[in-house]
Amino acid sequence: YSFSKKKINIEIILRNSENDSFFLNLIRKKFKIKKIEEITKKNWVLKNLKEDKGIFTELFSISRGLNPKIKKSRFNLIVPAQMAFGTGEHQSTLLAIKNIEYIYKKEKFCRCFDLGTGSGILTLILKKLKCNLVLSSDIDINSEKIFYKNGKRNNINGLRFFFCNNFQDKALRKKKFDLI
Repeated sequence: YSFSKKKINIEIILRNSENDSFFLNLIRKKFKIKKIEEITKKNWVLKNLKEDKGIFTELFSISRGLNPKIKKSRFNLIVPAQMAFGTGEHQSTLLAIKNIEYIYKKEKFCRCFDLGTGSGILTLILKKLKCNLVLSSDIDINSEKIFYKNGKRNNINGLRFFFCNNFQDKALRKKKFDLI
């Protein structure tokens, strides 16, 4: 159930018991709420399956890994929506992938740095393109764990993650990169 009080939405999950109506009436009286509406149940698994349509570029197909019917490209990646940014669905990530592909056609790069890696999607892209060295960093505490999970999920080894802000790790100082 959902109700609003002074522009605050509150959702309550009830177990469909005999006390539900008593509880809702108590809330209505106590907080002087005029309207309480029931939120319909959703099949979240089915909803996520339908939403996983995949992202396609010239070289890559990227999906959350839920829908087995997604067509394959030269390189296929599975990057589920988790607690770190970057599934490929956001325009900024998609444009970065397309730009990496565009640059890669013209010039090969060997040493890359993924600053603000999030889920690691751009690192995975670079590793699939056979970039020799890809270093990645982020300040999000969830990022490192998800980064390595996505590497394992996509059978990509040799990943290196630095938990730091910008280039503030000693291992990154004075390093030169072809692409950041």
